[in-house]
Amino acid sequence: MAKIPFQEFPLFDAKTSAHNLAETVFIFFALFILNIIITIVYNPSPCEILWKLQNHESVLEFLKSHGFYDTHIAKLVSKHPRILQDAVDSLKLKIEYLHENGFVAPVLHSVIVSNPTILRRSLDKHIKPSLDFLKEFLDTNEKIATAVKRGPWLLSFDLKGILKPNASLLMEEGVPRSKMSLLIALQPRDIMQNVDKMVYAIEMTRSFDIKPTDVAYVIAIAVILPMTNQCSKRKLNCIRS
Repeated sequence: MAKIPFQEFPLFDAKTSAHNLAETVFIFFALFILNIIITIVYNPSPCEILWKLQNHESVLEFLKSHGFYDTHIAKLVSKHPRILQDAVDSLKLKIEYLHENGFVAPVLHSVIVSNPTILRRSLDKHIKPSLDFLKEFLDTNEKIATAVKRGPWLLSFDLKGILKPNASLLMEEGVPRSKMSLLIALQPRDIMQNVDKMVYAIEMTRSFDIKPTDVAYVIAIAVILPMTNQCSKRKLNCIRS
């Protein structure tokens, strides 16, 4: 078998440093393990193996062409190895759609590496509806990108079962869009809490007679959600004072 010159590996170039060499090597290790699994479990034909290897290389080249560094790719592959088997055309549509909606480097890279599940979601059935939901409360692409950077799961979380019901509960209670915008922008994790927790937080805040139009209301919601009953009462007393 002919040896491939070191410089011809797509992940090695003049910019590759000793600092990220280990992470770069990890990608090749992941490829090696993935191919072993494919061979053992699926017993593919030589043509299928060749196609998968070519697809792996195409995915890596695609990511690098969109500014993902070796360190990004290493982390991405470690979290989501199956990305190497994804169709490049599908990845391209998702990445380009995010880019068109304000997700540019380095935010785009940070979001995808932090939550690779985004790339597993359907563009039309999940990613676009999730962004449309955020646009109801955040009026610029920059604000949306900043919120998603703080909470990357906003683009992959349960939209119909969690995000929309929680938003509806708060708005039905009288929280204006301006305050909803504040909550999602600064504390995106709160809108992703279990609906039962949100119901409890709303009831608790209501008992302390805090107006939904006040900034203190969304602060109280943010304080109560992750806390036990006793702790939340103490915190709310501090807010009231």
